[in-house]
Amino acid sequence: MKKISAGITLFATSLLLPVFAVAADCGVNTGTGKVTLCTPNTSTASVAAIIQAVTNWILGFGGALAILMIIYGGVIYVTSAGNEKRVTQAKQILTFAIIGLIVILLALVIVQFVATALNAAQTAAK
Repeated sequence: MKKISAGITLFATSLLLPVFAVAADCGVNTGTGKVTLCTPNTSTASVAAIIQAVTNWILGFGGALAILMIIYGGVIYVTSAGNEKRVTQAKQILTFAIIGLIVILLALVIVQFVATALNAAQTAAK
């Protein structure tokens, strides 16, 4: 049980690392005493950039989940000990996880293509 809770804690912490990296640029500067507010600068971000960032985060989460399912299916396959039902279950999990990973990668390519086209159109319009 301790291994599971440690794994969940590690996973949750890794999800928060980008937040900690952004927060490193705000607070009190000890050298100058200047206080920097932790507000994101959204005035320069385009709608396409925001949509791309959110979509990339969602696809990254889905990709990580697909990789975890591949590992889970592999563990079931290895520990099946010849039980045909568990072998079939493991093969199904692996098949669906790989299909999901392919769909996620294709979605990422489409999002990158659309975002590039939107940025090019915005640049050309200026």
